[in-house]
Amino acid sequence: GGTGVVVNRARLTYNQGTFIGAADLLYHATREKAYYEDALRTLGYTKASLTTNGILQSESSGSNGNFGGFKGIFCRWAVKFVRDNHISSYDLWFQQNAAAAWRHRNASGLMGQDWSAQTGTGVLQAWDCSSAVVLLEAISGS
Repeated sequence: GGTGVVVNRARLTYNQGTFIGAADLLYHATREKAYYEDALRTLGYTKASLTTNGILQSESSGSNGNFGGFKGIFCRWAVKFVRDNHISSYDLWFQQNAAAAWRHRNASGLMGQDWSAQTGTGVLQAWDCSSAVVLLEAISGS
């Protein structure tokens, strides 16, 4: 058993976001405080461990068509969680990330998946560019 099995231990915002979303939904369905605490702890972990200088990490070099949009999934669920639970202590952090993505947009106004670097002018993947838009939309709906 287990021969040839490889466990990928990559820490990705997609996993954090879907976990936060599930915990938030379970908390509101059951009122079990443990779900709320799980979501809050995961949000704190993401901010502390999956960022550089507070900016969510780049998860795609452009060669993987999946990873580039992961931050959007995280942002959608994380912002929903803080709004659902009236938590304002993460607002500045979300704004910091949105501002970083916006500041690094290219001349066409596109924001790539790496919010800490200038977005290129070559061929961009739509999925990579979607994460910043998701964050901007999520925080503007508050």
